[in-house]
Amino acid sequence: MSTTDRQNTNTQKEPQFTEFIYTFHMPLFFLVAGFLFNYTKYSRDFCGFVKKKFKRLAVPYLVGSLVIFYPFWYFLGRHYGEAAVKHADPLTQFIGVFYATGIDYWMQFNLPPWFLNCMFVSLVVCWGIHRLAGGNDTKLVVLTLLASALGYGISFVVLLPWSIDIALAIQVFMLAGLYLRRFDFTSNWWWLAVLPLAAALALNGRIDTASRHYANIFLYYIGGIAGTILMMKISAAIDRLMSGSTFERFLTYCGRNSLMILMFQSMGFKVASVVFVFGLKQSLQVAHTYWPVYDCTALAFCCAVIWLKQKLDARMVRYAWWNRFFMW
Repeated sequence: MSTTDRQNTNTQKEPQFTEFIYTFHMPLFFLVAGFLFNYTKYSRDFCGFVKKKFKRLAVPYLVGSLVIFYPFWYFLGRHYGEAAVKHADPLTQFIGVFYATGIDYWMQFNLPPWFLNCMFVSLVVCWGIHRLAGGNDTKLVVLTLLASALGYGISFVVLLPWSIDIALAIQVFMLAGLYLRRFDFTSNWWWLAVLPLAAALALNGRIDTASRHYANIFLYYIGGIAGTILMMKISAAIDRLMSGSTFERFLTYCGRNSLMILMFQSMGFKVASVVFVFGLKQSLQVAHTYWPVYDCTALAFCCAVIWLKQKLDARMVRYAWWNRFFMW
């Protein structure tokens, strides 16, 4: 929910709210990936591990970009709104489909899914670090810190394809997730994570993982870890206090379909703009003033796409080509 809201930047929201989300919204994904990472399962099957993660993460990005998002941008999106002012080169954007690093120069056609390929690379790197560490915790920590330092350093020189430099720099979050699963999160002491989060937010300001704007890298790591812990506590509280409620079911639905929401949210905001300008006869300035309605319109579009996709999956499941490329 916060990640979707973060994409709607041209609004009347308080900048502190956006800065708050930026502090942890991408680190959260990587930390949770580390939390769920199971090296033992694939320790002797690297090829199987890569194949599974490629199909789950890279295939949706590549197929979605080539079949939906780039054609939509080329034939329609680049001619209207902010995209019409930027005059992005269609060939550069097409190359960007394969270069896949999270900046407008390469991915104006649909920026948010940059994360999918980066996550794929980060998991492969994480597997390699575990392999080299050989079960030794000290080696695991040292190799993780070296990989993160390497990625951070590379980002000053070049922005690598598939955000390889980011995939290296965020290994600290993957390791933090691995160690956090050893702790009991039922203790109320974990709510104190709000303190380092507030400190990182106050001292580091706005950061942006996709743009490699980490500011102070140590505060970046502290804020990302603390913010993720806080979100995990909030999620547990919602699960405990609102179990079975409509709100909890809605959040669960969004969580289970987060991949689709991540991929279609930018298109959702374009649809929201069309609804306000042509449907309600309001300017975009008015739409951005009523940003909660604007955000919900975009999210409703994503939910409609999810519903349609599920209907198509049910009908097309018998076709091998659909299962190979579109079952995500």
